[in-house]
Amino acid sequence: MRSRKRRGEASSLILATFLVAIAAPLFADRKISADEAVFLATANNEALKQSAIALEAKRRALGLAWNELVPSVSVGSGLGGSIASADTERAAANSASLAASVSLSVSLSLSSSLSESKKLLRLSYEGELISYEAARSKLELQVRKLVYAIMLDGGNLQVARQNLERSKQSHSETEKRYKAGLAPELDLLSAKANLAQTGPTVEAYANILANDLDSLKILVGLGSDEEVSIEGELKLDDGAITALLTNAKASQVSANHDVAAAAKNIEGAISTKATLERSKLWPSLALSASVAPSQPLAYSGTATSAGSVATTASAMVNIKLDNLLPGSAARQSIAEAQDSIDSRKIAYQSAVKSAEASRKSYARSVESYRTSLKALNLSAELAQQSYDASMKAYKGGLLTLTSLQSAEGDLESAKLAALSKSSELIAAVLDLVHETGLPLDSIGKE
Repeated sequence: MRSRKRRGEASSLILATFLVAIAAPLFADRKISADEAVFLATANNEALKQSAIALEAKRRALGLAWNELVPSVSVGSGLGGSIASADTERAAANSASLAASVSLSVSLSLSSSLSESKKLLRLSYEGELISYEAARSKLELQVRKLVYAIMLDGGNLQVARQNLERSKQSHSETEKRYKAGLAPELDLLSAKANLAQTGPTVEAYANILANDLDSLKILVGLGSDEEVSIEGELKLDDGAITALLTNAKASQVSANHDVAAAAKNIEGAISTKATLERSKLWPSLALSASVAPSQPLAYSGTATSAGSVATTASAMVNIKLDNLLPGSAARQSIAEAQDSIDSRKIAYQSAVKSAEASRKSYARSVESYRTSLKALNLSAELAQQSYDASMKAYKGGLLTLTSLQSAEGDLESAKLAALSKSSELIAAVLDLVHETGLPLDSIGKE
């Protein structure tokens, strides 16, 4: 009997040592907040960098739109000579000359589509800006959701560690009662089994936390070996949620990124059609001028030594008559441009309906999760009180181990459920803010 007890005590010591090792706190070298994580991700994300390059290219093209009004200028130079002979009644008369020449020509084509072309460049830049902001906002949403998921992981791990401590406490109490002859051996075995099952749960939550932290480090561009932790709490002030709901309902649907992009697409299609009409159906003006002075370098015989200047200037109005025909390619391209306008208007209406529906859905989710969270927080408080009373009763011999373990399980489940619902609430708030186009960093702030 003593040998079996010593083996049991040794096993308990080994198990306790193992559980303490896996339940040790995760020390980190660097703590970052949600705002800092967003800043790092925005600065280091490769896809967003590519989007920024595309935006800069559109901005540069818009800034150089005036160059279409710069005339085409060309300069040339040459060196030439001539030899001539003519027979006369008296004798042959020969002449030779060597001359240098320079030419300068300027041409400019003016079209009524130039203003629309510049407008099209501006719309292209604005559309790219919307795309960049949408990509940045989507990245921020992803980062913030992951940060709050890590907070949930940390909360779950803390609950698991608390449950481990409760299991160790109940095991210790049961062991005392067993040695005093107040508890059967079956209760001691049950307490040991419960303690053994709690340890791997702590380890599992720790692994989930570590994996999500690794994902965050990749997302924000930190080194895989850098130890980080998250600052902040997995909760939102109820007043802040109410303010966000009010702002979301008051915001215009045009602030939605998809709706804004669809509206800009319509403007671009309209400008494209106007550009086609003016370039293909309207007349264009072509201006050109040239000057070519020449100066003899050497001459003989009857060749003249005087220099000369040749100048030309022209102005032409051009109109392609074939483009005016109803079945011409120009008319067909203009008709296709109109089709594009009509199609994009339909897409815009679809984007508006989708944004309105999503906004209402997320708002309902926020309201529902907020109500559920209040009930779950109350349940967690009651479960804590129930457990405290059960432990006191168990120590006094008024409650069985099974009842105590049931209270432990109820408390753990209540805390985990409250944490999970809090995470769902925050995720729904983030989705609602993103859908309405409001700044994501406004959550929880005045």
